[in-house]
Amino acid sequence: LWSLFPEVLCYLTVPVFALLAIRLRMWALGLAGVLAGTGGLWLFYGTDAAWIGFYNADLKYLLVTVPFFFIGGLYRLLGERIPGFYRADVALLGYTLNWMVSSWYGWWDIPVEWVTLPYMVLCFGRMSMPVLRRAGRFGDLSYGMYLYAFPVQQVILGARPDFGYPILACMVLTVPLAVLSWHLVERPALLLGVRLRARAGVRDPAPQHALAAEQRT
Repeated sequence: LWSLFPEVLCYLTVPVFALLAIRLRMWALGLAGVLAGTGGLWLFYGTDAAWIGFYNADLKYLLVTVPFFFIGGLYRLLGERIPGFYRADVALLGYTLNWMVSSWYGWWDIPVEWVTLPYMVLCFGRMSMPVLRRAGRFGDLSYGMYLYAFPVQQVILGARPDFGYPILACMVLTVPLAVLSWHLVERPALLLGVRLRARAGVRDPAPQHALAAEQRT
């Protein structure tokens, strides 16, 4: 639960970065990630003080989490400017590096993961996998599953703490919510963004399937 707090904070920084020019935005994202991560590591290993805040989140955990968001944003911009930026072999090398560093050098795996993990997520997330692609015709349920799983879990455990199949019950209740979220909230919001950018004459970086979905409707 505590991880939702730094996630929301990261979302709130997006309009700030959007006001910057592209080149300056890239430097700002990288610098913000480095500063936050360095502060978090110092709190982890340089002091015994605990800074407990919202949802019992310790400040050091917040600071070492946000670099993943900033570095991921930096990679997204680099991917637009560098052809062939996302490569599966590079992502696999990053995975190998994570394993080696975490096995041999202890805490050094944290700063290494700031660099490698966002790249792996973006690289594999952009791949077209036949089974998942066919399932995608029903909508992109990934964010809805993530968003609604937690409150559904809490309701089930609060109402029936002795229930024998909580994971199954969570799946049964979460999937319909994710479907409704995609069709009633997420997809309309994506299409609205596409239309607004088109009216403003801005090159549309949104997923092409949003445009295709609008044309079909």
